Amino acid sequence: MSNLATEFPDKKHCGRVVGRGNKEELRARFATIVTKLGARDPNRTASQMAMIINGAYVTSMLAERADLRSDIVDAAMKSLA
Repeated sequence: MSNLATEFPDKKHCGRVVGRGNKEELRARFATIVTKLGARDPNRTASQMAMIINGAYVTSMLAERADLRSDIVDAAMKSLA
């Protein structure tokens, strides 16, 4: 979904609209989860989690990191603290 932003720069393009909807749904699901986990600011934490995931997608394509999983978990735990 992230590639849609570069492939279709027009914010109204149907592909970009679908991609944005996908990212918004991911963030909304994270908000539900982190609310149940007691996050102080669920919306901000959900946005941070979404950025972690988006960054992980890109990083996993560009770098071979054996500890990527532990880095993601560590970053997520820190955002919940």
